[in-house]
Amino acid sequence: MRKEQTNDKFLLPRTLFRVQYQLEDTLNMAIKIMTTPDNGLEVDKDGYYNLDSLCAKIKEALPSLGYLNKNHIVELFFKDKSRRILINDVDGIKYKEIRYVQPPDTLYFGTFDYLAGRMKSNGIRSSTKGYVKLYETPKEAMEFTARFKSDNQTIVSLKIDAKGAFTSGTKFSTYKVGEYIAVKIDEKFIQEVVR
Repeated sequence: MRKEQTNDKFLLPRTLFRVQYQLEDTLNMAIKIMTTPDNGLEVDKDGYYNLDSLCAKIKEALPSLGYLNKNHIVELFFKDKSRRILINDVDGIKYKEIRYVQPPDTLYFGTFDYLAGRMKSNGIRSSTKGYVKLYETPKEAMEFTARFKSDNQTIVSLKIDAKGAFTSGTKFSTYKVGEYIAVKIDEKFIQEVVR
């Protein structure tokens, strides 16, 4: 029988799983299912699987887990340092091989005017997704942010010194032309607010 251990691939020691090793077993099974052709799961046009359907498949494959729901899968997303899975805003999940790239010299992050000052002081980090999306033009960054706009909110973009961040060790990946992902952007690389 395996004993509980802390695995340095994961960011946090606390877990919804009964024992720590179940977290890694579940992540590996999720990736195995998503990378198996004809896995029986419905996939949307962007390649995302439904979280609840994936949970059901994992429970079939690993009955010893007992109770498992989408919160467990979301935990995997936050704790896997290598960011091998992506979760969207409509309970979809997909596996992605990570391709780290050198970004263009400048990228842009879309946000709301009332948040821009705080981000310039504290940097950019996502409190929900675990990564931030950056774009090649201010227009693309602001168009992405417009999806989350409420009445009376002004959208701006922050100009990012992506070359400086990359040179200092920030890892950038890309899955879509013109869109880059980073775990965080430190404040020293935010150059200006673009309106």
